[in-house]
This record gives sequence, C-alpha cells and structure tokens, in this order.
Amino acid sequence: MERPFDCGTQFGDWQVANCSRCVLDAGHEEEPPTCPILLALFMAMFEDGTVSAEIAEWMGYTAHKGEYNWMCSEWQPTEEWKAEWEKLHNESV
Repeated sequence: MERPFDCGTQFGDWQVANCSRCVLDAGHEEEPPTCPILLALFMAMFEDGTVSAEIAEWMGYTAHKGEYNWMCSEWQPTEEWKAEWEKLHNESV
C-alpha cells in the first residue's frame, strides 16, 4: 500500500491539475467519476489514505515519489485545456 498524498490539499491540487483537465470524465462534477484511479483515491480519502501498489504505479506516483505534484499516467488533455495552454504559450513567446 502507498500513501500518495500527505493531506487532502495535496490530493485536491493533484486532482485539479489532472482530473479537471482530462477527457476521461473524472473531473466532470455533474457525472459520477468513472476513472478507476480517481475512484481508488476517493476510497483512500475516506479510509486510511492509502492506495494499492498497482494504483500508485498506474497513476504515476511510484515514478514521482517525493514530488508534490505530477501528471497522471492516464492524463489525456481536454480540447479546452489544449487551447488554453496554446494561448498562454503563444502570449509568452
């Protein structure tokens, strides 16, 4: 078992950086999440804060252990996020 986050704030930051910008519908509050990673993290939040080694590996935590935030290995950016990133990138050039 692995504890990917020290507190709920870290989980929230990770969720905003990943789920709310992902096409896997995990960040859409109007629908129940279907992402197995997010479901395991919700269960961890209500239990002891740990996820299985398999989930930790799948979400990219194992490769980024010790980092505050990282990109989920299943992250697939939404078209809106791509457009936002492109706009910010072009403005900074």
